[in-house]
Amino acid sequence: MNSAPARQMMLVALLLATVLGLFVAAELGQRKLEEVRRQVEMGAQQDRALAEVLQLLSQAESSQRGSILLGDAGYLEPSRNPSPKSPRRCVSSTRRSRPPTGGARGR
Repeated sequence: MNSAPARQMMLVALLLATVLGLFVAAELGQRKLEEVRRQVEMGAQQDRALAEVLQLLSQAESSQRGSILLGDAGYLEPSRNPSPKSPRRCVSSTRRSRPPTGGARGR
């Protein structure tokens, strides 16, 4: 029963199982890599939005300082007429780009 053809068939079956296992492992790794790439992209979007908020806050602080020091309310004009890049808009874009809670982070 331990003939050469039987051993060869067993070896071929083991090799096929190994190749199939490697394929499945590679596919799972590829999916995980794609998930992590999406998370990194969302983090980069959040960083950009927060940098915009920081810049807008710095500009508002500078305008307020100029108004206080010089007594000229004209320095506050940019704060009264917000640009399309208002902090509210930046924060809402940051909220939209958050990953869903309870997802892959819990693993």
